This record gives sequence, C-alpha cells and structure tokens, in this order.
Amino acid sequence: MKRTENFAIDFWKNILHLPFGRRLVFFGASFTLVFLFFPWFSASIRGEGVSHSNAFEYLTIFGIITLVIALMSLLIVLREIFSKKGFIGSLSHGQILVFLFGHGVYTIIIATFVFHEFANQIPFSEVNIGLGLTFVALGIGLAGAIFSRDYLPKGVDKKIFAENNEIDTSSVHLNPEESSQLSFDERP
Repeated sequence: MKRTENFAIDFWKNILHLPFGRRLVFFGASFTLVFLFFPWFSASIRGEGVSHSNAFEYLTIFGIITLVIALMSLLIVLREIFSKKGFIGSLSHGQILVFLFGHGVYTIIIATFVFHEFANQIPFSEVNIGLGLTFVALGIGLAGAIFSRDYLPKGVDKKIFAENNEIDTSSVHLNPEESSQLSFDERP
C-alpha cells in the first residue's frame, strides 16, 4: 500500500513540475477522454423519450479519432515524465502534440457541422454539451502544445535536435551558369 501511495505522490509531483504548456496538454487530453462519454447528441423519436448518445454511438469515427488523439497525447506526456525522452524519430514531442491536437480540433469542428445537420433533419433532436466540452478540452490541449512546443525534458540533449534539422548546403550552387558548366564527370 505504501509503494502505491508513493507512486501516486511522485506521479503528481512530476505532473506539477512540468511546464505550464505541458500541464495544459495533460489536462486537456485527460478531460477529452472524460468528455467523450458525455452526451453529444440527443433525439426524440415521435416525441417519445429522449435518447442521449455519446461520441461512440451515432458517428463512431469521430469518437474513435478523438479517443486515439487523446490517448496518444497522454502517452507522449507520460513518456516525457518517465523515460525523459523528447523525440520520436526526428520529430520532437512538441511538434507531434501540435499535430495531434490540431487534428483533434479539426475533427470536432467537422463533427459539430455533421451533428448540427442531423439536428436540422431529425425533429426533436439537438446537439448536447459533450461536443462543446470536448472541443474546449482539445483547444486547451492545442494551446498547451503550442506554448510548450520547444520544451525538452531534462536530460535530453538539445544539440541532437539541432543536428537533426541542419541541412548540408556546402555543395549547393547558387549560380545556375556555374553548375551547368561542370561536366558530368565533375559533378558530385
């Protein structure tokens, strides 16, 4: 029991020691997971009883995409906390988080249009608060990802990031006549 309590305390200490932007990412992704189960759309067939649906009922694809985005974002933040890594391939975690949350916001905007069209076509139906709360949570996560996109965990060498993004321009000719005068044998 004591070990579990220490783990939970250490986990929250690590979360609170993250920069403000990464905490926004963490809480935005966490609340997105919660808001996926709030009602997104409700309809009353023939005026009898109201059925509420969450993100996984009418158009499941929006819920699945948002779920994957939130889970991947949480895993990236947890990876930064526990393994102190800042890159996946040649992309920094900040770049990946901006990409993920940008797609999440875009997905929810499209879902809003689709559900509003449903609400216009089906009598006694409406879009519920879950869709709006999910949009807000993803927007908070996107803002946090933008604020902290240059953040690297302690212990990650920033020179690696600079070296991965440098391009060797020593063999590039700016004068086209100069490069056209070279024979095929002389070209590098």
